[in-house]
Amino acid sequence: MQRLIAVVAFGIFMLFSGCATSNMSLRTDRSDPDSLLTSEIYGRLENDNQPSYAAVGIDVADGVVTVYGTVPSASDRARVLSVVRNTTGVRKVIDRLVE
Repeated sequence: MQRLIAVVAFGIFMLFSGCATSNMSLRTDRSDPDSLLTSEIYGRLENDNQPSYAAVGIDVADGVVTVYGTVPSASDRARVLSVVRNTTGVRKVIDRLVE
């Protein structure tokens, strides 16, 4: 009887674990426009080959991009914002960068 209870408990655990995993995959769905835009922006920043961009982060919601983090200079700030603004799909940029 104890073995049956353990098997049932394990099955219930696995069922709920599977649900949590599938929900996670839905939240990071690469077909979501904001996820695609986030990937595109990070890729463009990476291709720009500026080590100062390592401390820059972005959040995207409905095409509105919030750029945050630290940059060493005003020219680095301008370059990051230019890359973001010139990415197709960006509707608005909110600058939260700190020099």
